[in-house]
Amino acid sequence: MKFSKEKSSSLNGELERENPYLAGILDATVNIIILRDNNKKLLYINRQFSNYFPGYKNIDDFDRDHDSISELFDTDDDEYIDKEYFHKNFDYIVKNEIEHKVKITYNNKTVYFKLTITKSKLESSRDYFVIILSNITRLELERKKCIQQERLLQQQAKMASMGEMIGNIAHQWRQPLNALSSLTVLLGIKYRTNKGLTESDMLQFKVKSNYIIQNMSKTIDDFKNFFSPNKSKERFCIRDAINEIEIFIKNSYLEYNIELVNRVNENIEIVGYKSELEQVFLNILNNSKDAFIEQGRKILKPTVTIDVTLLEDIIRIEIVDNAGGIEDEIIDRIFEPYFSTKFESNGTGIGLYMSKMIIEESMGGKLLLENRDDGVVAIIEFPSGVIKTY
Repeated sequence: MKFSKEKSSSLNGELERENPYLAGILDATVNIIILRDNNKKLLYINRQFSNYFPGYKNIDDFDRDHDSISELFDTDDDEYIDKEYFHKNFDYIVKNEIEHKVKITYNNKTVYFKLTITKSKLESSRDYFVIILSNITRLELERKKCIQQERLLQQQAKMASMGEMIGNIAHQWRQPLNALSSLTVLLGIKYRTNKGLTESDMLQFKVKSNYIIQNMSKTIDDFKNFFSPNKSKERFCIRDAINEIEIFIKNSYLEYNIELVNRVNENIEIVGYKSELEQVFLNILNNSKDAFIEQGRKILKPTVTIDVTLLEDIIRIEIVDNAGGIEDEIIDRIFEPYFSTKFESNGTGIGLYMSKMIIEESMGGKLLLENRDDGVVAIIEFPSGVIKTY
């Protein structure tokens, strides 16, 4: 046990009277234990303190360099509390059992601790604060590793969605490009056949061409907004999000004679991440399209229907197809990362996994996939607390 010379005798006597074995117990623990008074002065440190910070053999050594233990806390990471937070919210930390974490770098080595503070009295009735620092470095490094892997999955899902979106843009641009080409050919024919180009011809060509080009430009702007999303929560209308994705996907659906029935009429607003919800819609609608493609021409009338229902305490979004359903033996694995029902070359297996993460982790909802009749229904539910109708 390490005390300052001035305080060691009285405090040591109180500790010994409380429990003659206390000194050995505190030194044997794997945690750093510190006693602090109301004046922010350290009164006691156990042996683990010196083990972690060998430059300080006792409190006098520490006091020569620092006024508070919080001066050791790193300030370069918002995940962990720093000196300013520690002093401003000291009473809050004492009263609440919410986990607080600190990051300390000493001698070029970084260690992560869980911080616990309790208020205690000894025989003299003086108040003491017991500060416990528990080493959670292994857990924190594993957590950070999981976060990095999650971000990698998100990036892979985003790249997969980008590929799908580029394909949808190609479909969407095909018709206006053909129209623009036709206008140019007609203009050239008039010029070559000496029929004469009038001012009216040129004005008509300009108006039609500009209209086509502006629509194509809007497609690119929508694409850019989709992949450069606002990362803060916003209030938005679900119907608008569905309509925007419908614009992107409708031409690729038409290519395979898939009818997309949008039955969303009510304006229902929620608070969340609009672009991420749109990514979920895109993943689900693309999965339905791929299921129809795998069926070939077996489905006489391929149809995907979108419904939004406002119930008493939830909002339910249902996207239903008639593409044959998912085999019972694999439906329970459909949300696993890298699990795909598509041929290996066509599917990454992360779209539905990321969709579930977005709905359940980012937006506080629930995402389910169920077989229904001759197809699959994707069910997205949000609690009523994020809903507003008008």
